[in-house]
Amino acid sequence: MRCRIRFWHLLVTSMRTPIRIFLGLLSACLWVACDGEARRPDVTAAGPVPSSVADYAAPAAAPLDVDAPEGMVGIPAGPFFRGCSNGFSGIVDDRCAPSERPAGVVSTKAFFIDRNEVTVARYASCVKAGACPEPLGVGECNFGVPGRDMYPINCVTWADADRFCRWERRRLPTEAEWEKAARGTDGRLYPWGNEEPDAGGVYRANYGEGLTSILWMRDTWEYDGPVGSFAAWPSPYGCNDMAGNVAEWVHDWWGASHGGSGTVDPAGPATGDRHVVRGGSFREYRHRIRTSARGYHYESFFDGNVGFRCAADMKK
Repeated sequence: MRCRIRFWHLLVTSMRTPIRIFLGLLSACLWVACDGEARRPDVTAAGPVPSSVADYAAPAAAPLDVDAPEGMVGIPAGPFFRGCSNGFSGIVDDRCAPSERPAGVVSTKAFFIDRNEVTVARYASCVKAGACPEPLGVGECNFGVPGRDMYPINCVTWADADRFCRWERRRLPTEAEWEKAARGTDGRLYPWGNEEPDAGGVYRANYGEGLTSILWMRDTWEYDGPVGSFAAWPSPYGCNDMAGNVAEWVHDWWGASHGGSGTVDPAGPATGDRHVVRGGSFREYRHRIRTSARGYHYESFFDGNVGFRCAADMKK
């Protein structure tokens, strides 16, 4: 395209003055438009990673101003602090597990992710279409229970979650994508910041702090609650329930640490027999709902405290 415009420009310069001026202006406009398109940056690419944590200045975390698919938010490309944040940016965290290390700055491409956990009603559409298996509806399982359409779907295996997201032409988020969507870029302890989940007597998540239902219900819910029940304390990008409610399947196979996963669009091991779950659940103590906390379950596992949300690629 550039070569054709340059030839056009040379041709114009040989014409008579009035026509030359008019066509010259037209040529200039075409040149700017074409050259601008050729040089337009790829806003979806992961981008460079700072050489050290000391060189990293956390950018402001806000969702991308793009037309996102229904129910999703856009997460911008670029770096974020992953893993145990103890000592980073003055954050004190003495609850870090070996699986949360090594901590550091990594980068992801831009992507979309669900604002809320997948609901019973949403999953039921896949079951009705014959594309997803029907989960159990007993005990703490929500499927088929009257009045629970807006509760998170639970009692699904990793394969069930993967199948559903693919049916919606989406996918499960990678572990790095999930953590970035949950904490933003500044290494915060929880989606809402560094305050404890019950600071000031205000509960910011649905989580468990005792062995009796009376203690479980201090946050209102004995078990899981409707998605978005704690929407006043979302992640920096506007995602709800990324701490507590139900733990969430992600795409990656489990690795005992972050070592060897890379720094650009990091991924877990190539194979395995367990998949990562993130975010903790209504059963777990506060240290398990920190944004850096990691867990796993075997592929065939399902229970009332595990659900998921979907992600999607962002076109260039």
